[in-house]
Amino acid sequence: MENLDYYNRDYKRQERASFTVGEKTIYPIGYDALDKTIYVPERTLYIGHFHTSHYGNFLFDNLARLWYVVSHREEKLLFAYTSNGFDLRNYPAYLHILSYFGITENNLLYITKPASFSCLIEPEMSFIHDRYYTLDYIDIYDYIRSQINTSRYPRCEKVYFTRTHLKRHKEVGEAIFERFFQMNGYTVLAPESLSFEEQVGIVNNCSVLASIEGTLAHNFVFANRGGQIRPRQIILKKQSCIIPRQFMINQAVGIPAEYIEVYKEPFKGFPINYDRGPFLLCWNDEIRKFADKEGMQVPRVSCVGISSDYIVYTFKCIYYLLKHICKKFYRFLKQ
Repeated sequence: MENLDYYNRDYKRQERASFTVGEKTIYPIGYDALDKTIYVPERTLYIGHFHTSHYGNFLFDNLARLWYVVSHREEKLLFAYTSNGFDLRNYPAYLHILSYFGITENNLLYITKPASFSCLIEPEMSFIHDRYYTLDYIDIYDYIRSQINTSRYPRCEKVYFTRTHLKRHKEVGEAIFERFFQMNGYTVLAPESLSFEEQVGIVNNCSVLASIEGTLAHNFVFANRGGQIRPRQIILKKQSCIIPRQFMINQAVGIPAEYIEVYKEPFKGFPINYDRGPFLLCWNDEIRKFADKEGMQVPRVSCVGISSDYIVYTFKCIYYLLKHICKKFYRFLKQ
């Protein structure tokens, strides 16, 4: 595994994020100062560049400038953004989350051509992956949580967020871990089947949140840090690669996660990277030690189940490899 101490360093920057205000022209990718600009007279807040439509990146990276809205709630603004070719207005789930900050289709400006602003506010990012977070970052998620009546949602003491219900998922072997947590009193939930408010309410109301690493685990930003019981997070590591974003989130929340290494990487070059996978999860000594320490029951592990996971994982690796070769060949033909 990579150097854990390096990634588990202190990312917190003690000072608050800052912002600039003034006249400015924004040039999207592919344009320069010679191109004609449109003029925007309204006082505008630049909320950033959205480089991907990935939900995790949107929720935990792209909201990082909205601390300004939290601290200037009465200010009437237009909101502008740039992107790598996708329009936020085509993503109702994202617009719904943005609505908590007063951002709607009517006051959202997608900059696709050079635009000159009479007054553009540019808040500093309160979070940059693997670099730093400021004291303002967690305020964004506390603000969302404060606007949701979390008492409306079930109080499940122990929750396990699963990915097994997804039609397409990159993990193989999660089912036995889902069964393990379920037989020990955890409520197993598939976040994609819940509304955003339900997810926030359930994380806020639970005492223990368990999941494999990734976007599911990042939801811990909505944990209730002000309750009588200190919330706890358990993360199943699905790869040797370390995700700094999770360390940063746990530092911002002020509660470290407990990691259990359950990954197996039998083939060199896989997973392709920390996001694309595929990932193989295996029942091993680490999870047995955790179960013994917690006094938890363990499920029966069958050789047939292990063998079938290895077969599925092998086919996924072959599929990813062929897909990669086809992409390279296609790019070669286009040259």
